[in-house]
Amino acid sequence: MLPPEKEQAPTAGEMLSQSVPLKKDKVGLLVTKELDKAIARCADKVDRISKDCRRRNRRFRDLSFDLEEDRERCLHGLATPAGQRFSPSDVLRVGQIYDHPEFYIDGVTSGDIVQGELGDCWFLSALATFTCYPELVEKVCVARDEKVGVYGFIFHRDGGWVDVIIDDLLYVSVPKYESLTQKERNLYHNDKNLYNKTARKGGKCLYFARSGTENETWVPLIEKAYAKLHGDYAALLGGAAAEALEDLTGGVSTLIHMNDILDTDEFWQSELLKANDDRLFGCYLAGLEVPVDSDEGIPSVNGLIVGHAYSVLRAIEHKGKRFVRLRNPWGSSEWTGPWSDGSKEWNSEWLAALPALGHAFGDDGEFLMNYEDFLNTFWVIHRTKVLDPTWTVSSHWLEVTGRKFPAVWNFGDVSFTFTMPKAAPTIVVLAQLDARYFRELAPWTRWSFDFALFKKGDKEVVAVSHHAAIWTRSVNIELDLEAGDYVVHVRFDRRMEKNKDYVSENIGGWNPRKLTRVLTECATAQMIAVNFNSNDWGHHQLPIPLERYAGLDLNELEIRTMEEAIKNNEPEPQEEDPAQDEAIRSDIPNGFHMPEEDEGDSGEQPAPEDAGKDSDDKEDPEKDDYRDADDVRDIEEPEAVKAEDKAAEVEDAHKTDVEPNGTTGPPTTTDEIVAPEEPSDDSNRDRGLAVESLLIPNGNEETRGDTQVEALRPPPMVMMESRAPIHEGVRCDGCNEIPIIGIAYKCLEYVGTCCSHGYRT
Repeated sequence: MLPPEKEQAPTAGEMLSQSVPLKKDKVGLLVTKELDKAIARCADKVDRISKDCRRRNRRFRDLSFDLEEDRERCLHGLATPAGQRFSPSDVLRVGQIYDHPEFYIDGVTSGDIVQGELGDCWFLSALATFTCYPELVEKVCVARDEKVGVYGFIFHRDGGWVDVIIDDLLYVSVPKYESLTQKERNLYHNDKNLYNKTARKGGKCLYFARSGTENETWVPLIEKAYAKLHGDYAALLGGAAAEALEDLTGGVSTLIHMNDILDTDEFWQSELLKANDDRLFGCYLAGLEVPVDSDEGIPSVNGLIVGHAYSVLRAIEHKGKRFVRLRNPWGSSEWTGPWSDGSKEWNSEWLAALPALGHAFGDDGEFLMNYEDFLNTFWVIHRTKVLDPTWTVSSHWLEVTGRKFPAVWNFGDVSFTFTMPKAAPTIVVLAQLDARYFRELAPWTRWSFDFALFKKGDKEVVAVSHHAAIWTRSVNIELDLEAGDYVVHVRFDRRMEKNKDYVSENIGGWNPRKLTRVLTECATAQMIAVNFNSNDWGHHQLPIPLERYAGLDLNELEIRTMEEAIKNNEPEPQEEDPAQDEAIRSDIPNGFHMPEEDEGDSGEQPAPEDAGKDSDDKEDPEKDDYRDADDVRDIEEPEAVKAEDKAAEVEDAHKTDVEPNGTTGPPTTTDEIVAPEEPSDDSNRDRGLAVESLLIPNGNEETRGDTQVEALRPPPMVMMESRAPIHEGVRCDGCNEIPIIGIAYKCLEYVGTCCSHGYRT
């Protein structure tokens, strides 16, 4: 997703390969140098905070995500609709909620997870699946000081591992005693202590997710960390469990329609029986409408909720029968068909087999289905391949300019090249940026893509990306590749999500403080591209890391920056256009001004094609949300959006829970990529960030997964002829600015930005 006045298209590539698949007892997180760095960085931060808090005799309070003092910014996005806003009653620390809090109690299990008022079943479903690897959960939950109240987590985002630090403040649904009416106080005999010890104690009072084990805290805290990663709790409304599993493991996810499975016996043997070996599974139902004569309002099939994500915990074969054990992240509401708890199929012989099946009766959200019912009931199963240290990863991110819309649907938008040093099992991934944090700033189009793989110089296609759904965050191929050079050709598709002036029309009603955070995250995400153009951003809109300031005053930093610019022969910054200057003068970031329409453009937006239903079907604005608003159709339009834009909305059948429409930004991808030469005038072209990733397994089990990537050469990049700006006295000939003392030259914001090619070794 881009900030500036241009819309971006996605292209991404990542290559993973495995030279000699090594026999492993257990899988691991995707091992890269960034993983080790992220773990060390996270542990250091927690340790530093812990020591400082103990020295000051204080518990940790997170300035960047303070649920109590910064409630609105932590709960909601820039344009969260009224029907999707939250109203927790209060904020308490873990020690105030539980008498004897512990992060883990008897390890982690899927039964620990109970969904709250947030429609994030997709994340909690992935988390329940993830608990099948307790040792991996402990790796993600890096460090903590429970007395001080500081916790450190790591997640995989945009091809790398990032750390997230949080405090132990949590939202609760029970108000303070002083907020009760006199009638309510009478229920507690007007005793405040009695009220606090009963009503405001225990996991039942938590507003969002909780653990099913009393006094256990890891579930609400990891949900809070994931919300902070994406900006706020509302950002987690609606999503795909497959993407959440990628964020937790660094793995590669694939969607599989049940009716696309060619041989169900082979799928059982080669896929499902390997669940929790080197792959994780989840599933969901979709495509059903509420019957006209139904009083429930929630479409369901034998107790299973449509548009809701479920975890696949295990595949079991016992006494000639095949069973799949699943879990609802709600911690209740189970399958009521054959082999459900207490059904007629459970005679004395099968009741005795319950321990062997690893199942127990109870309304805990876990249930068994026979394999045939599983295939016939669920619509899609998603598989996440978990990559251990035997894999090597190489990735490359690019910002790519798409063709003017509407355009011919054809290959040629961008290509990537990579070299295989030797034959190996390989996964090629094309992905786009995770734009969940800044999705309100996303352009008016949503991107999808596919790709074809060729061996360099050959005319025959080696393979094409596996298609299962459109509008997903990534696509991939799994195959065995011979040694040699390869080229990936990408084809873009898009749909209109909102009118072109959406941002400029609504920015006046957005919280400025929230906007600065979102804009900072948007800029940070964009800078991953090797061809990131800082001129697309207005004056002082690019974030500068604290490390750049450390130990130096501003005058010293100015001198050092100028010296580095001259030494590195940095390109001269382009002059800002009038639209950007006007944005600066009006204190509105130029990133929120959308491109002007063509003179011959009628201004009408083409209606997108709906993948799940006829385009004539409209959303019902009066439709009531149910418990967790899990059905993707319950998307409420932001109030500021024009009514006529509703006709252009497209339902995404592969999202579970509620996600605001039109929030997915242009894609970004990972792998060796060569950007096509762009014309100088691209005001009418869509631009996007792309990266291609290549994953390759290592041949030596003593070698870390990153060490062999040197054999993969990055694609050639064409650099513009440049020179460093010259600063004489207080004047700069690069930006023609007369600054105050310190780092105030506009051109200096372009120096030292992240322009490394991101080639992962």
